[in-house]
Amino acid sequence: MFAQSFTIQVKADCSPEEIIDLSIPDELHADFIGVNVFGEAPLQAKFLDVSTGNPNKWLWQFGDGSSDSLPNTIHIYQTPGVYTVRLTVYGGSDSSSFKRTNFVRVAVSGGCDSLNYPLPGEQVLYPIFENGSGYVSGNNSFGTLAIASYFDDNEDGGELLAGLFDFGYAERSLTNDVPIYFKVWDATGTFGSPGNVLKSVSIPISSIVQDYEFGRSTLLVFDEPLMLDGPFFMGIELPQIFGDTLALYTNIDGDVEIGNGWEKDGEGNWIPYSETQWSLDIDNAIFPVVCQPVGIENPYLEKSLTVFPVPAKDDISFVFKDASMKIRAVYLFDMTGRLVSGYPMDGSNFGNIDVRSISEGFYFLRFDTSVGMINKKIVVGR
Repeated sequence: MFAQSFTIQVKADCSPEEIIDLSIPDELHADFIGVNVFGEAPLQAKFLDVSTGNPNKWLWQFGDGSSDSLPNTIHIYQTPGVYTVRLTVYGGSDSSSFKRTNFVRVAVSGGCDSLNYPLPGEQVLYPIFENGSGYVSGNNSFGTLAIASYFDDNEDGGELLAGLFDFGYAERSLTNDVPIYFKVWDATGTFGSPGNVLKSVSIPISSIVQDYEFGRSTLLVFDEPLMLDGPFFMGIELPQIFGDTLALYTNIDGDVEIGNGWEKDGEGNWIPYSETQWSLDIDNAIFPVVCQPVGIENPYLEKSLTVFPVPAKDDISFVFKDASMKIRAVYLFDMTGRLVSGYPMDGSNFGNIDVRSISEGFYFLRFDTSVGMINKKIVVGR
């Protein structure tokens, strides 16, 4: 190891000029992007039409039975769940449809958290000026292959739905648009380093550069949530093409007692920043979004669970046919995600709830069991 000298760059707001392409492609092709597409109920999601071919009519289908005909629209999801969104556009006699499967994920109110957000201390960037070049938390002349953060503060049964990455620098060459891989690893590697890959999502480097230029974080959303049952790492594999450079913001050395930042060096070894030549205790600006289960069913639990009668009038009973499944607690939520009541259990595999004082309507029962969490929709009728 050898000492390094750094001049840190503090994060600052920027307002780059927007470049507008006025060309209109001839082919009609539906496409859209979403903003605020995961979170707690009620969730206000925004959808923006980015279709080509100059459409003049739009049909949005939000996956919960609702629709809209505006080119850009806002929709409020009241009920926890996972939703597929479809856009159909029309131009003359032509039409085109595009859907994003499981695009919107709505959690029970109070059930989501962005781990380590905001970063403790001040958000900065560490460039390397002596004995090398590049960035500590990104591409550099030492050939760093990947950057990751370690997380061990997650609740049992939590689901990793997404991640936010705040880049302090992003640039790409003019001749390529390579995919950048964001990954989640377990902590089974040597000395608790990243081990098995649990999730992998790629987005083009141009999307990251655009986020950086407009001063916003890069959001990745997994096609399917990842159930968490222990410590994990979340990070990014850095591009290895000349002209492509990515670097994450970090906090300042000393803002935290033990930093969560790790790097994968040019030889493929994972090392925490504190044990590298940088000798820094810093956190990366990586923020996993962890929610409690929102109706994404566990097939094994679902198969074993029976809830009756439906609709319920006085009492609703439930039983797990596998007697080894022990119920620790049952929670009743209304359709807005509000907790109506909670019922501690004695560890048996069955029970019942008095619903005579509850208004008619749809509700969710959440079962906290010895083998995981599960949500079940129920109906109370008179």
